[in-house]
Amino acid sequence: MTREQALGDGWMQAPHPEDLSLMQSRWSHALESGEPYDVEHRLHLATGEIRWMRSRALPRRDDEGRIVRWYGSTEDIHDRKMAQEALLQSEKLAAVGRLASSIAHEINNPLEAVTNLLYLARTCKDVDEEVLGYIATAESELARVALITNQTLRFHKQSTRQQAVTCSDLIGSALAIYKGRLSSTGIKVEKRKRATRPLVCFDGEIRQVLNNLIGNAIEACAPLGGRLLIRSREGTDWKSGRKGLVLTVADNGIGMSAQTRKKIFDPFFSTKGPAGIGLGLWVSCEIVNRHRGELRVRSTQRSGRCGTVFTVFLPFDPQPAAISPLHAAA
Repeated sequence: MTREQALGDGWMQAPHPEDLSLMQSRWSHALESGEPYDVEHRLHLATGEIRWMRSRALPRRDDEGRIVRWYGSTEDIHDRKMAQEALLQSEKLAAVGRLASSIAHEINNPLEAVTNLLYLARTCKDVDEEVLGYIATAESELARVALITNQTLRFHKQSTRQQAVTCSDLIGSALAIYKGRLSSTGIKVEKRKRATRPLVCFDGEIRQVLNNLIGNAIEACAPLGGRLLIRSREGTDWKSGRKGLVLTVADNGIGMSAQTRKKIFDPFFSTKGPAGIGLGLWVSCEIVNRHRGELRVRSTQRSGRCGTVFTVFLPFDPQPAAISPLHAAA
């Protein structure tokens, strides 16, 4: 902006619209009170970029104490602001991880007691077949809960060594966790397992990725039901030429808008309202990146063709010496 363009109210075209009212109120207060002006705000650059700035101003007074002039400066603090936000998000993630591990540990102890009690009930004399059926169902559901808590603890206390695991094992354990929800929502699961070569990875982290993707697909299809497709195959990353495992999790649920797709991998962004904390896909993307892989998404809300497809590419041998588990980096 030229000096002439900025004079008067012209400067109001430069700040971000969401910050303009704050800047105006702070400046009015400074003019009325004579107190220093100091505010952090976003500013449009000539390039079209939006960056964080800190604007400050101090008054100069004459011998009688009257303000005769203001001297101000605007400082680019964008990089510092982003670093502060990243640190805050990291601290939040660490707190979430500690809380999840603590909860899983506390749940795990009574689970063992309940498992033992069910075993004693099943081995009692004179237990009729109907009661035995109830006990068997309870043991099955309890096993699923135990699997969830053990995976949570294993993810938090991830080994520093990778190991080979098959896609059948990865997919099977993820589906076992959601067996009850899949049954109650009437979602039809279709599996196409073509990959047979084991994958070298931190298996707890990859299971976490599949858990997140499958859980989101169920949310997208519920409560009207739908189709959940889980497919595995061997593929090649055309960018690097690496061979790897390609996992696909697709659903015919409500789909996502273009605006939502741009934000789904941002930390703490959620479309689930108070029920969502917005960490699942962000963590999943971090895990895949640390395995030198790639996580892609396609989605549409077009009538009759709505749905979402997540594709995960993981190299069979992601140079284990070069990467570390997610919690170690955090």
